[in-house]
Amino acid sequence: MFQVVPQGFRWVLSRLRDEYGNPRIFISENGFSTNSSFVTDDTKRINYLETYLSALRESIYTDGCSVMGYIFWSLLDNFEWTSGYTARTGLVSVDFNSNNRTRTMNKSAYWFRNYIEMHKIYYQ
Repeated sequence: MFQVVPQGFRWVLSRLRDEYGNPRIFISENGFSTNSSFVTDDTKRINYLETYLSALRESIYTDGCSVMGYIFWSLLDNFEWTSGYTARTGLVSVDFNSNNRTRTMNKSAYWFRNYIEMHKIYYQ
C-alpha cells in the first residue's frame, strides 16, 4: 500500500540538492495507483497530485532544487509486473474487457491538464 507523504518528496529533493551539489533532476513515474475496476472518478489521485505537485513547486521555487522535468507514472492504465491489469495507474482508464480497449479520460486527466496550463514552470 502506498503512503502519501508529499513532505518526504520535498525532503528527498532538498537532500539531493545538498548532498550532490544541486544536480538537474528529472522525476519519472511518480503517481498513484488504485486496484479498483474501471472507474473514472479518481478523486484520490487528484488529491495525491495536488499535494505532491505543491511540494514539487516548493522544492523548485522556495528550496532552489534544480528539477528539470516531471513525468506522471502513466498516461494509460497498463500491465504492471507485480499486479497485472488490476492496478489502475493511468490518467486515462482502459476498459480491458472491451475488444477495442476503450479509453476514457479520468477526472484526474482533466485536472492535470488544467494544472499544467495554470502552473507552467519556466526555466532560465
